[in-house]
Amino acid sequence: MNTIVFQAHALALHICSKVLQEAPDESFLAEVREQRLFATWPLTPASEEAAAALTELDREYGSKAGDTASLRLDHLALFSGPAPAARPWESVWREKDNLLFGEQTMLVRERYAEWGLVVENFGHEPEDHIAFELAFCVHLLHRMAVGENSAVKALAAFPDGHLLEWVEPCLRKASVSASEEFYRHMPLLCLDAVKSLRGALSDKKRVKTVVPCSTKKKSECSTC
Repeated sequence: MNTIVFQAHALALHICSKVLQEAPDESFLAEVREQRLFATWPLTPASEEAAAALTELDREYGSKAGDTASLRLDHLALFSGPAPAARPWESVWREKDNLLFGEQTMLVRERYAEWGLVVENFGHEPEDHIAFELAFCVHLLHRMAVGENSAVKALAAFPDGHLLEWVEPCLRKASVSASEEFYRHMPLLCLDAVKSLRGALSDKKRVKTVVPCSTKKKSECSTC
C-alpha cells in the first residue's frame, strides 16, 4: 500500500473513529469549517449514497456552526446511551444472545494485545466497540507506514474477520435512526471508508492526494 493510500485511509478512519466514539464538540466543528474537511475528504466515495452523504455534510457543516447539544443527544441515542439504537459492539450484532463482552469481544481483545494495545476504560467498555475497531485499523496503518510487514497481514485479516461482518447493519441503523444531519450521513461515509480500506489492499485507484493540515501543531487540530 503506497503512502498516499495510507494517509487517506488513516485520516478518514481516524475521523470516523472519533465521531463514533463521542459527539463532535465546538473545537471539532470549527476545524471542519476551517479545514473544509468534507470538501477535501481524502477518499473518493465509491457509491452514490456515500457521495450524497459527503455533499450533505459539507453543505450542513462546511460553513455553518453545528448545534453541539443536539449532536450530543443524537450520539447518546445512537451509540452511548443505556439502549443505543445502533448497538455499536460487534458481539451484540454477531452472537446468538446479543450480549456484551461476548466471544467476539475476547477475540478482538486478543488482536489488540498482539500489538500491545489496551482500550480506554478496560473492563468497562467492550473492546469490540466500532470506534475501537476503527482505531485499531488506523494503528495498523501507522505500523505499515514504518515498514512493519506483519501489519499488512493483520490489516487484511481484521476487516474480513471482524469489521465487515457487522458494521454495515450497525451504521445503516445509525443513519436511519439519527435525528441530526451529521449522524444521518456520517455513518454512511464511515461505511464507505471501511469498504474502501479492504479494497485498497489490492486496488489503489480510488484514493486522492491528501491536503496536509494547515495547523502547525497536530495536538492543536481537533480532526487530526
